[in-house]
Amino acid sequence: MSMGTSTGEIIKSWFLSTILWQCALGLSIGLALGHFANRGLRIAERRKWIDPASFLSFYLLLALLSVGVGASLGLDDFLVAFGAGTGFAWDGWFANKTKETHLGDILDLLLNSSTFVYFGAIIPWSQFVPRDISPDITIWRLIGLLILILLFRRLPIVLLLKPLIPDIRTYREALFCGHFGPMGLGGLFLVIEARAQLETGESIPLPHPPEHHPNKKTIETVWPVVCFILLGSTFIHGCSVAGISVASHFQRNKDERAPLLAQEDEGLDGMVHEGGGGESEPSVSGDEDVSLYKPRSPAWECNC
Repeated sequence: MSMGTSTGEIIKSWFLSTILWQCALGLSIGLALGHFANRGLRIAERRKWIDPASFLSFYLLLALLSVGVGASLGLDDFLVAFGAGTGFAWDGWFANKTKETHLGDILDLLLNSSTFVYFGAIIPWSQFVPRDISPDITIWRLIGLLILILLFRRLPIVLLLKPLIPDIRTYREALFCGHFGPMGLGGLFLVIEARAQLETGESIPLPHPPEHHPNKKTIETVWPVVCFILLGSTFIHGCSVAGISVASHFQRNKDERAPLLAQEDEGLDGMVHEGGGGESEPSVSGDEDVSLYKPRSPAWECNC
């Protein structure tokens, strides 16, 4: 946009380009892509056109395809991938087919580990203190901002909507769900995208912000602030899991504790543990035998 562009033209361009084209259309294409991928995979699996290895890798390949489609069309590829995943897994069919393989846990561990190693390598530690270009950034202000975000980002809305969410039975469960909303991959992606847009107007940021750039102060403020919030969220939510696990271990009587620390299978106090995945979990439609790859019974077992 040029300096002489009117406010109306800016709002019109933002609404048409960002809201409708990148977000709305991107999400719609992702949902359609995921839905038709689900239907196509059902047909291929039912007619034995696909082998087990290809079946299990389909989920990851769909993610790569959706990102490629979004980038090619100039859409928000993050929303396209989100929509594709939602449309693909909406009825729970693929998750139930592959639940014995722990595919989701494996992919989650690999991708999360890689992402956080990368994030740890790019944390701008030296920018968390006042500098000439960002004198208002101090460690205590960053900590205060982190506390406010953790308190008001999810907790109030989850507590307010608790009566409308069937899977949340008690207010302790609402507190638990409201607290555990860690900021990670999405926040990292968006801050890198924001930095790239401010620096070059494209999707790839420069190694270092240009020295003489009209957006330099904004870049030098957004980058360390968001990175600190992601770092604090990772630390606090990670420690929360360990703290709850250890506390629940020692709250039990000695004869009720698991041999290893925090390895109990029983649920936490003050929460309702019925029905497995929750009563609102979508039922699987289409096939009766939902488990595709069940582990074989050991040879020494017999059905007598």
